[in-house]
Amino acid sequence: MWVFTVTGFYSIIVDRHNPDHLLVRSRVAGDIEALWPSAKVEQTPTRDYNYTYRASIPRHIVMQAISSEIEDIDYDNYRHAIHDLRRLFDYTIIWQQLARMGQALT
Repeated sequence: MWVFTVTGFYSIIVDRHNPDHLLVRSRVAGDIEALWPSAKVEQTPTRDYNYTYRASIPRHIVMQAISSEIEDIDYDNYRHAIHDLRRLFDYTIIWQQLARMGQALT
């Protein structure tokens, strides 16, 4: 699962070594800690898809953080809520690609 928030991008998969945990991966330093401050984040620059940072986190802790992000939504335009202009630029490119996908698959 890919999750985009106003402050981070995450790829979340099952931790194959511990099925009660999810492996939260990110390409940006600090993204994981933004939602899971107590997570033990490893830097793994040579791992799959260049997800440089990863942390094995109990499933219920991941769910709580994502749920909290949803509860805290107070904006009516997602892209306008992103204050980091570097992140906004990349998120906009992704938004454009998904718009093209929507047109192609309709």
